[in-house]
Amino acid sequence: MISVSDFLFIYYDKGTFIINRNQFSASVSLDQEQPLDRPIKQFNSFIRYNNYDIAIFDLDDYLKSSFKVESINSTRLSIISKLSLFSSNLKDILIERLFCNNSNLTDEYIAFSITSNSEITPSPISRFKLLSKVLIPKQRENGILSCSFHNSKIEYFIDLESFIYRILEQQEDNL
Repeated sequence: MISVSDFLFIYYDKGTFIINRNQFSASVSLDQEQPLDRPIKQFNSFIRYNNYDIAIFDLDDYLKSSFKVESINSTRLSIISKLSLFSSNLKDILIERLFCNNSNLTDEYIAFSITSNSEITPSPISRFKLLSKVLIPKQRENGILSCSFHNSKIEYFIDLESFIYRILEQQEDNL
């Protein structure tokens, strides 16, 4: 049984967001970010990486607006994920709504902007407290897998795929 794994800890003034290291494969600076021709909510720009134009999901902005947190003196980075790590259904939706309107984008990768006030560190799995059975369905739908308190701050263990679904659902509701 695995007792320790690597996680990305993203630090804000009132909370920390934690992502399983298995959900992304690289990180890059966002100094060459460019606007999309046809943006959709939270997907406003792209970055060139390994000869691919990769859509950026603005995770930093999403976390700030959804959780009312602020960055602590930092610049922005991007973590890169292979779309094959996510469900084929998500890839199909992104092809339909984002990639077909921005033909320069690859459908092999997706990037997530984050604050540079972050680190990858091993952590015991036991650190993450499961939500009560009443809260689990709604919070999972919102991308929160667990929460706990550490050093007087709330920590959210989050799922990137669920955040994208949430944004795409909101966009569909606004059509």
